[in-house]
Amino acid sequence: MGPLISQAARERFDQFIRATVAQGAQVVTGGEPRPGPGWFYAPTVLSAQSAEPELALAGVFGPVVLVRQVRDPEEAVAAANSSRFGLAASVWGRNLDAARAGGQPALDAGTVTINDAVTTHRPRVGPLSAEPKASGFGRVHGVHGIREFAQTQVEQTRHAGGLRPQLFPYSQRIPTLLKAYLRLFHR
Repeated sequence: MGPLISQAARERFDQFIRATVAQGAQVVTGGEPRPGPGWFYAPTVLSAQSAEPELALAGVFGPVVLVRQVRDPEEAVAAANSSRFGLAASVWGRNLDAARAGGQPALDAGTVTINDAVTTHRPRVGPLSAEPKASGFGRVHGVHGIREFAQTQVEQTRHAGGLRPQLFPYSQRIPTLLKAYLRLFHR
């Protein structure tokens, strides 16, 4: 089978796949609706040699992954950061220090996993965040997630009465105070 989606979503998904192939991607597997009842679409793997197919696929939400080979970790980070989306990213490698160096803070994503699939569930101690890019909204889990439910308020208190030359009606002493200020601090 495959993931069940609505008829309109299946047609839109198919448009994304066709546009991505038109931009130079190759279908490795899937890439078409499944026959039979329902609106199933086959999980799809695409490969590409350039960024153009990635741009055509930007914003798709469905059973699809596009794989693109890059020359080095710097090119991989630049490719990932060029997207307007940043819900999550994953870095893979045998050398954990190198993988971490290619992850946070180099990747502009809310969640970065090392040697693990990008997941939407997180331990409760760590937040899941999409900020600052255009995928998802806010944060969940951890201290940062709890703070999403808080409204920061600043309170400033002064004693009643007292000199407030900046408030209307303006004090007649303002010119005198300004001259004294200028003499003291700006000779």
